[in-house]
Amino acid sequence: MSDINKQENRQDKRLNSLINGNFITKSGEEGALIVTDLSQKGMKAAIDKKLPVGTKIKFAIIPIDTPMPIFGTGSIMWIRPKLKGKTFPFDVGIKSNMPNFINRQRMVEYCYKKWFLQQIAEYALQKGYFFNGFDKSFPQPVSLRPFLFLFYVIIGGVFSAFNKIFFNFYISSILSYFLWLLMHTRRKLRRTNQLKRHAIKTRLILSIASGRMVAYLVYGLFFIMGVLRIKKPS
Repeated sequence: MSDINKQENRQDKRLNSLINGNFITKSGEEGALIVTDLSQKGMKAAIDKKLPVGTKIKFAIIPIDTPMPIFGTGSIMWIRPKLKGKTFPFDVGIKSNMPNFINRQRMVEYCYKKWFLQQIAEYALQKGYFFNGFDKSFPQPVSLRPFLFLFYVIIGGVFSAFNKIFFNFYISSILSYFLWLLMHTRRKLRRTNQLKRHAIKTRLILSIASGRMVAYLVYGLFFIMGVLRIKKPS
């Protein structure tokens, strides 16, 4: 089966990554790994030791944006040698399992949040690039919201550093907007009965609301980059 077909048959979104980690087998053999392709239920990694297919391992990976490792267990599904002389001479496929609820939630959030923001950035870049090169009409207000929000966050933050009265207004407005996002997210989740399916409801609402705010900032930034042609979309 070709790599394209494999990609189409995968049920979980894959995230290209570069995450350091380590592992230990049931027999006590220890080693290091670098995760290069990550999803909720599996990963591709480069390792420093040759392990037989079917080997059970315990692993810990440390994403860059958090000092706390994500722990899990897994099985070696395939192994492929790389060029000789490499520090990590083998590529392996690992079917992973997160028995701990918190680790499982962190893996889901890490994979999908990163993938989601990548899609937002690429879409905004293309929108800005297209607007600058082809469509000279004024963009729709919906397209301008993330840009205006980013503009307010940056310019307002600079101005508030020199004006104490505006600083209080600036902080209050940002907090008010985030509070509105929390209430709007909670209302949406209640309508779809999603809250009944999650044990940690507050964490779910906070995660989605903060993700929406970050998505606005990312969209606004890459829209500007597209308009200014700072980075050409792929």
